[in-house]
Amino acid sequence: MKIGIVIPVFNQFKKAVDAISSIKTDETYEVKIIPQYIVNRPLSAAWNEGVAWSKGRGHDFTLVINDDIMFSPQCIDNLITAFVDQEKDGVVMVTGCNVHSFLDDPYLILDYANSLIDYTEHPDFSCFMIRPDIVSTVGLFDENFAPAYYEDNDYHYRIALAGKKALNIASAPYYHYGSATQNSLVEVIDIFPAISGDNEGYYISKWGGSPGKESFQHPYNDVSYSHCDWRPVAK
Repeated sequence: MKIGIVIPVFNQFKKAVDAISSIKTDETYEVKIIPQYIVNRPLSAAWNEGVAWSKGRGHDFTLVINDDIMFSPQCIDNLITAFVDQEKDGVVMVTGCNVHSFLDDPYLILDYANSLIDYTEHPDFSCFMIRPDIVSTVGLFDENFAPAYYEDNDYHYRIALAGKKALNIASAPYYHYGSATQNSLVEVIDIFPAISGDNEGYYISKWGGSPGKESFQHPYNDVSYSHCDWRPVAK
């Protein structure tokens, strides 16, 4: 099988190198770095670019990760195994399991193993695997969430509306530094409440409630829209 590994990089250059160096898999893979530090666009737009690239390259799976994670040795292959095992039951996304809270030193992840075969329906979008053709059933990531936050909640809800599932896989551990990009920029910290508030407001207007409290089955409560759709990004 072939895997496309997509890494939007904002400013965590060293950690992105660590992420790439931690890749271990028995499958064929390619890596695409998306230079978010150059362009001013939503994270969801970078994800869309990465999925389109992966589909164009004929990959069987697309793995999208943050620029501040590291993989355990079995993470990627266990994600594939879980995906193949669960796909018949409507699973269209599997995500790794962040073990940040269990490790004092992030580099311990390079030898970390978790044999627990378990999953929850609480996906972690810091490290998620999909088929590149997921856009035919769930749609593209909504680029109205800018520059980031709530685009993951939106996609998870849309997966549910499509009658599909997204699973967090315990046997696929990885280490996520967590908010490393955000915390490294004072100006981002200063505007975070406004960004988060604007995106939450958009989410509520789109789905009739905050994550977990949605009341709309169609975006914006407009039956002319399917769960795959979102309004054009405001210019």
